Amino acid sequence: MEVKAVTKYVRISPQKVRKLAGVIKGQPVESGLNMLKYMPQKAAGFVEKTVRSAAANADNNHGIDVDSLVIQNLIVDQGPSLKWFRPEHGDAVPGY
Repeated sequence: MEVKAVTKYVRISPQKVRKLAGVIKGQPVESGLNMLKYMPQKAAGFVEKTVRSAAANADNNHGIDVDSLVIQNLIVDQGPSLKWFRPEHGDAVPGY
């Protein structure tokens, strides 16, 4: 059975997260979490939180033993990009 957890709107490059995803893919959950705990990258915290969420979903929703879980697949996609807008200070604004 496949268990899923999704993290959205994290402001970090997908390339940086994919590096960590490749390292822990195929590992048992406990081993993957121990590896992520000691990685210095900012993305490790986000990936760890998501893996913990998936393990909790497996335990609470499906009754699966957490010790038998393996990290099978991690999909990392780009989220929406932040757009900045700065109005022009032209003739429309008096006093400038």
